[in-house]
Amino acid sequence: MNNYFLLNLLLLCFQLSFAQERIIHGKVTDSAGSPIPYANIFIEKTKTQSATDLDGNYAIKINSSSYLIFSYLGFKSQKIAADKEKINVVLEMDHSKLLEELPYIPHIRKKKTQKIKVQ
Repeated sequence: MNNYFLLNLLLLCFQLSFAQERIIHGKVTDSAGSPIPYANIFIEKTKTQSATDLDGNYAIKINSSSYLIFSYLGFKSQKIAADKEKINVVLEMDHSKLLEELPYIPHIRKKKTQKIKVQ
């Protein structure tokens, strides 16, 4: 009887350890409501990441005690607790970082040629 109780207790603990992981889904949009394709989604303090599809939708497997970080070029990053199954995110433009993140492309200048007058 004692072994049967310990086995059930062990199985219950095993199931509870897997119950913490779940799939969170949602949509990432800008302030105008347009979807942001290929926005980055990171789980804080891990190497796990995902990205949105062309319609701004995402799905990621996460522990309930973790945080999600949403980011995209030219937008302010957001850190959100993973406490719901559906999390929709609105990213705001970050005009100050936009120019810093663009690659530098030098333009080509033509040299001035001097015209020589012959008399």
